[in-house]
Amino acid sequence: MATINMQRELNLNKDQIQQLAEKVGEKLACEYGVQFSWSGHDANISGPGINGKCQVCDGSIGLQLTLGFLLTPFKDKVEREISSYLERLQD
Repeated sequence: MATINMQRELNLNKDQIQQLAEKVGEKLACEYGVQFSWSGHDANISGPGINGKCQVCDGSIGLQLTLGFLLTPFKDKVEREISSYLERLQD
């Protein structure tokens, strides 16, 4: 299994970052079946072959993901797509 740990600084407050993360979560749910279960400003992430957490703080967002056996060969692609989503959050 592979792991992905990402942290991005954003010029937004905690509530703004969470609202954007929820929109990304909705898109990922539609496209890939990934679900975000929010508890305050943190979310558990689960889906086919992926589990992890999203942590929202003032000025930053962090992701810790574990990819299952079938997604491990696609770790670099998954990491690039997540990075792209996070870059779009800053725009």
